[in-house]
Amino acid sequence: MLELHDVKRHFGGIRAVDGVTIAISEGTVVAVIGPNGAGKSTLFALLMGELALSGGTISLDGRDMRGLSPDRRARLGMGRTFQAPRLFAGLSVQENIGIVLHARRGQAASAGSGASAPLAEVGLEDQAGALAGSLSQGQRKRLELAMVLALEPRILLLDEPTAGMGVGERASIMGLVMAAVKRRGLTMVFCEHDMETVFAHARRVVVMDRGTLIADGSPESVRGDALVQEVYLGRHPGSEA
Repeated sequence: MLELHDVKRHFGGIRAVDGVTIAISEGTVVAVIGPNGAGKSTLFALLMGELALSGGTISLDGRDMRGLSPDRRARLGMGRTFQAPRLFAGLSVQENIGIVLHARRGQAASAGSGASAPLAEVGLEDQAGALAGSLSQGQRKRLELAMVLALEPRILLLDEPTAGMGVGERASIMGLVMAAVKRRGLTMVFCEHDMETVFAHARRVVVMDRGTLIADGSPESVRGDALVQEVYLGRHPGSEA
């Protein structure tokens, strides 16, 4: 469904993403992990067309995505959230959803009927009239997720979906995410630092370090990989878990 071949992004002499090749099948849930500066967020920006490739190709259903803008990719079924939610803080929760609906199908930005379903899906129906800027961090994450779901995506790209949350909030937001994935039959790629979240929900884990892939496999195989333990999980090969 989604294929990256020898994907590169260089900033001068810095190789933020350097030769990444991944094929992601429809319906899978993939976690991308790695230390700070590994290139994860840059990879997501390349997937959504927010940054141009320095080399390689990205294709969706066999279609080369080079030159396609983020809004065009969204119309093809790719939806992205950010580590810090990007909302219209001065507008209501319902109006934030309305803007997405208007962009997707020309529906009036104030349309409450179209906004109610995605808000209910993330448990924010009671906050429809509240200003987005007044929401808590967890509620902001939920609203951004609802905005992406309103696009009716096929692929979810979630950048740090549990950032800034406590244990209970992390479990709650991921429960909503995984329920939406199952209900809608979505493919999901998410970048996450909380390893409990990663190993609880991912069916495949991709590990990056300094712009390159160092591991790719099931959570169990990645957890036991000596290089991953040394570079990211903080244990030296041979040490006790």
